[in-house]
Amino acid sequence: MARIVVVGGGIAGTAAALALHKAGHRPVVHEAHPDSDGDIGAFMTLASNGMRALAGFDAARAVAGAGFDVTRMSVLDAAGTELASVPLGEHDRPLTRYRCLRRAELAAVLRAEARRRGIVLRHAARLTGVTETDRAVTARFADGSTATGDLLVGADGLHSTVRAWLDPDGPGPAYAGQRVFYGYSDTVPRPAAAPGLITMVRGSAAAFGHLVPPPAAPTGSPASPDRRSARRSATAPHPPSGAPGWRSCCAPTAPPARTSWRPRATTSWSPTPSTCRPEAAGAAAARC
Repeated sequence: MARIVVVGGGIAGTAAALALHKAGHRPVVHEAHPDSDGDIGAFMTLASNGMRALAGFDAARAVAGAGFDVTRMSVLDAAGTELASVPLGEHDRPLTRYRCLRRAELAAVLRAEARRRGIVLRHAARLTGVTETDRAVTARFADGSTATGDLLVGADGLHSTVRAWLDPDGPGPAYAGQRVFYGYSDTVPRPAAAPGLITMVRGSAAAFGHLVPPPAAPTGSPASPDRRSARRSATAPHPPSGAPGWRSCCAPTAPPARTSWRPRATTSWSPTPSTCRPEAAGAAAARC
């Protein structure tokens, strides 16, 4: 049974800890930020292969209780003509259906599952350095504490301290030439779309997609219509200022194109420079 030091308590770090625990090891997760399940990050779509991966360490059933099913995709051109309508993934099995949920919701579910299994999660533990010997590796944290194990797993995000320690001369993250805007709202009129349908509009310079959660979701649940009536995502190949196609696609619900702004109280939008694109179903609803 190996002692595993996992640096980073987000989705990747917690999932790694769950898998290592199932394999018989002793992972401890060290997260830099305070313990918070706040509404941070954008929403995402988990594809069937992602749900199968979660099933590999017995977490699919817990995740299936968050968000809502996405079973079909309709692709439209800029004029609104439907180009394709296809089923998504293994929609006949509840635990392998595509799911739309917020990143914070997925992270919270995985953390709860880790705690249920007795995995230790330390918060406010920011990595400052690593020391390695022939027999062990020791992580040092900003609060003065240390953690020693047989293996160190780096899952500490885009600007990873672990990666910089492993390869100081390695390339860092680079801007991919796109801007992605996400949002969900409880103030826009509810679109006349079938539950579980993602509608993608493809233009010449931008794409726009939206989903509608099922109206029968319990009040206060992740898919409840009292919390959001639509989830939307827009992708443009560069900052879209002066691009009429982008504005006509996303207006009036998207805010002005700028890099920082404060969203309205009833609507949450997150402008995110896209550095990698693990898209589920080809939809602009999953980013890392």
